Amino acid sequence: MSFDFNIALTGIGPHSNTKLSSNMSSIQMALYADNGSGKSFISKSFKRISDLKYLDRTDQAQIDLLVEKSTAMVRFGEKQGILSLSIAPDGQPQKNLSVRFEIGSLPIVSDNTGLIYHVFNSEYVRENLEAVRYHPEDKVSGFILGKANIDLSKEKEQLENYKKSELEAIGKIRDMVASTQRELKAKGIQSNTKEYLAITFESVLRGETNSEDQSYTSLVEKYDILKSMPEHMQDISYRPFPDDIESFIVILENANEIIENKYTLSSFSEEFKKKFKDNQAFIEAGLQLSNGESCPFCGQKYNRDAFALIDDYNSFLQDEESKIIKTINGIIAKITTFSANFLASSRFAKDSSNEYDKVKKYFPSFCETYISCVDVATTQQVLDKICEALEAKKHMISQKGASIKPSIDIIKAELSDYKRVEIENIGRVKELNSNKNNISAERLRLRKALCNARFNQLIEESEKTRSDIVTVRECINDLTKEISEKENKVRIDKRKKLIEKLKDYLAIFFKDKYDFDEKQFSVVFQDRALIENTDYVLSDGEKSILAFCFFLANIHGVVENESDYNRLFLVIDDPVSSMDFNYVYNVAQAIRNIKKEPEIGRIRYLVLTHNMEFMSILVRNKIVSKKFLLSDGTISDFKDDYVMPYTANLLDIYKVSIGGMKPIHTIPNQIRHVLETTYRFEGSCGGFDDYILNNEILGKNGCLYSLIEDHSHGGLRTSKGYTDNMLIDSCRMVVDFIASKYPGQIEEVKRLSA
Repeated sequence: MSFDFNIALTGIGPHSNTKLSSNMSSIQMALYADNGSGKSFISKSFKRISDLKYLDRTDQAQIDLLVEKSTAMVRFGEKQGILSLSIAPDGQPQKNLSVRFEIGSLPIVSDNTGLIYHVFNSEYVRENLEAVRYHPEDKVSGFILGKANIDLSKEKEQLENYKKSELEAIGKIRDMVASTQRELKAKGIQSNTKEYLAITFESVLRGETNSEDQSYTSLVEKYDILKSMPEHMQDISYRPFPDDIESFIVILENANEIIENKYTLSSFSEEFKKKFKDNQAFIEAGLQLSNGESCPFCGQKYNRDAFALIDDYNSFLQDEESKIIKTINGIIAKITTFSANFLASSRFAKDSSNEYDKVKKYFPSFCETYISCVDVATTQQVLDKICEALEAKKHMISQKGASIKPSIDIIKAELSDYKRVEIENIGRVKELNSNKNNISAERLRLRKALCNARFNQLIEESEKTRSDIVTVRECINDLTKEISEKENKVRIDKRKKLIEKLKDYLAIFFKDKYDFDEKQFSVVFQDRALIENTDYVLSDGEKSILAFCFFLANIHGVVENESDYNRLFLVIDDPVSSMDFNYVYNVAQAIRNIKKEPEIGRIRYLVLTHNMEFMSILVRNKIVSKKFLLSDGTISDFKDDYVMPYTANLLDIYKVSIGGMKPIHTIPNQIRHVLETTYRFEGSCGGFDDYILNNEILGKNGCLYSLIEDHSHGGLRTSKGYTDNMLIDSCRMVVDFIASKYPGQIEEVKRLSA
């Protein structure tokens, strides 16, 4: 089985958005961190879970302290920080942990992983041992529910059969999902499409369909039609009606006013008026062009009769009857032009409709749309009647004619409807043209619909298999519960178990130097229980070892039943930070041996360290299955070429020596690690202190050994025990020493620091 494992720290300490994401066969990993990279905030984030779990909510001092710790987790300038973790085993739902830190509040934990988080870090040491001067408090009580010695082989065999059936059904659905994805990819659908990504084993298992109501088959047909559209199709044309309808209505209303009014007849003879009306346009043109002396058309000089006739023409033109007739003729001409344009626009709309229908067949989303064509016959007929009424008025201007207002109302309604339809048509044409010219948008819409429809089809196809999974999981749950009830028949004393394991770990690290007294719950040295003076007898390094041994033994104090051992998640933060190198291998071996304990089957752990040599041991001895590097706010895979003896520490020492890095509190321990490595490599016979003091270069620095010895171990200080200049001088001397014996190593760190 493999796991998708994810951790993210957002707004916590120096972590703006630090993420770890990996697939692993077992959750046993190590993370090497650069100095100042925020390693401790990772372990503290997990530590807050147990802090909250064991919080005495009747103790306000405890509450205030945890609120203070939670507030300190939040990155400067942020309002909250979040630790999130997810674990997704193959074929099983994802489990999630979220720990939210808000300023001035207790941590908020949301957890369905079912894991028990047991954390070792400087806080653990301070709270459990340093605060009580390394005499552990005897406060472990209660029992671990064990498993009775009963034969459950048949039940367990049946349980395995159920699990096998579950995996087979899961495999079927996974195959169906993979087949569906291949089918969609073959149709050109990108695998990063949101709807494609929604087709997963988990979503199919939920069995919830989406809102797509079209069938997959019909959408495939539409998609194929879209792909068959010819290239470079011309845009659908649509010619809007050019005339101003509102102005035209005003003209009609003027016509109605003329028809309804009475006008004075001219005194000229009917014969004269008829002749004038028949040739009015010609006569008016001549009068306008005339120079008053000769005919503008033939050039003949005017005689007396001609002058008299011209006077009559001008007089008639000034007559009311003539003016009204001229106005009527102008209105009839405008109505005729409007009617012709209206008819032409209607015909053009029909042409546009035909073009629209040819294009829309390639676009399924437009199949129900169309271009509306308004019947203009009524409008034409009414306009003709208005013209007839105007013609009639010309011959009876002295009489009041019948109002054409009803006809005008009809025209208003018809033209308003026509304009509304025209606006709708123009919008549809623009939209279809836009889709035609940007066919990728329509293709994307169809592809999304294809994904949704195929998903719905997959839900239908997988119905029986999904039902089988639900049924077999119910059987698994019922049988698991039955087995658990039968197994939980014995009890194990937590205190005795913790003491038993603590004795074992003390023997591993100290052989027979130290023991542990069960009655007095105290470390024993030379047959004496160190009840009051443990803090004075143990060296700083031994205190660190005792703290780690107590942490490992206390695994049995944080479980309630034997099944809890399989729920453990250990977070171990730099257990070797204050130890002599001789103990580093023992620590690594102790971590390896956790899973060998009979009670513990599957163990999960995350080891955090600044120590490159310790990281190297974990990696080389395959104590971890995954290894990572935390640097500059980013977690990446830890490459094998990082695992070099003391290179990382020597690099920091070199940077301090040249002023490229400010001295920090870990430098003495890093110097110790580098010098211990050369000391072991050279196989020196004397002690480590003699190795330093007797060296020609190192011996010049009278405080070097004391500095690294005193500051490589933990301890409570009221002030800093060194100055920056002391550390810088020590770093320079170590660089000179290494350069004198191993110049290639200095060249390497120079290259790394460039």
